[in-house]
Amino acid sequence: MQGRDARAYDIDSGVISLDEGLRRADIRLPSCLYDDLRYAAVDDGFGYYYKVFLRLESSEECVNRFLAANGMRGLLQAERIGGRDAERPLSFRSRWMDEGVVTAMGWQIGPEQRFQEFSVGKPNLYSVHALVQHMPDSQNIWAYVYVAHGG
Repeated sequence: MQGRDARAYDIDSGVISLDEGLRRADIRLPSCLYDDLRYAAVDDGFGYYYKVFLRLESSEECVNRFLAANGMRGLLQAERIGGRDAERPLSFRSRWMDEGVVTAMGWQIGPEQRFQEFSVGKPNLYSVHALVQHMPDSQNIWAYVYVAHGG
């Protein structure tokens, strides 16, 4: 049996691999993101479908490649990340943002945070939501990504 993936949060179920979770959800992850991410795959209660939580940290170019690879668009149909001045408080607070999983992973998605929001609905009925923000004192980007079937 293989050891636990060091990129997995403690809350990860350990039942399916990151690759399997991404395959089921039809999510494409550019190679530039593969090593510097954290994730959790959590059973949604139906046995086959898993919610996948990804925290990406990389360059703006690399995160833009993730958005493009998955056909994600911003609130105003933007296809790429804008500058820091494009970050806004959340327009709507989805239920997933307050799940215990998010708290356990230490994600910072409070009302004081500012993001650029991207999303896409996949033909396989998975939806993907990304909250993107520039890191303080860095050129890099953080992206909190939530993937769920039917959600």
